[in-house]
Amino acid sequence: MKSWTFAMAAFAILVSGCQSGVSSVPDLRVEAFTGQGKFDNLKDLKGRVVVLDFWATWCGPCRESMPHVAAIYEELKSKGLEVWGVTSEERPVIAKFFGSQRLPYPIYLDGDLALNKAFNVQALPTMVVIDRHGNIAFQGHPEDPKAREAIDKTLAAG
Repeated sequence: MKSWTFAMAAFAILVSGCQSGVSSVPDLRVEAFTGQGKFDNLKDLKGRVVVLDFWATWCGPCRESMPHVAAIYEELKSKGLEVWGVTSEERPVIAKFFGSQRLPYPIYLDGDLALNKAFNVQALPTMVVIDRHGNIAFQGHPEDPKAREAIDKTLAAG
């Protein structure tokens, strides 16, 4: 009976989305995949609605959710939505995975797992929606309807 209870509790956590250990955006510099040695800081995105999409090339559910995240970005980028793909894998692995294709939004390398740790990412894929004030509006699976609700709500909040 204990294993059934544990399984149900684990499922409930996965379905509801993991909550991060932070309530606002940490001051972290992250290296861009497309520009070796180019770093961007999350704090510089304050005033914008930002989606962090944590994924890995070896993760089947991540590969399945990528077109979903890309479609959201394409639909809402004109309204000010920023999306950052975040992976802890090395540059050659990512380059081989994508070949000549790229996501329509930038990819950032989290080799030291600083972003993963800051947002307490426990499973992949994980989407984090950050409002214009730097507060976390949602954290969980990218295809959870609550993710889209959070994006729409934060964009509408102006």
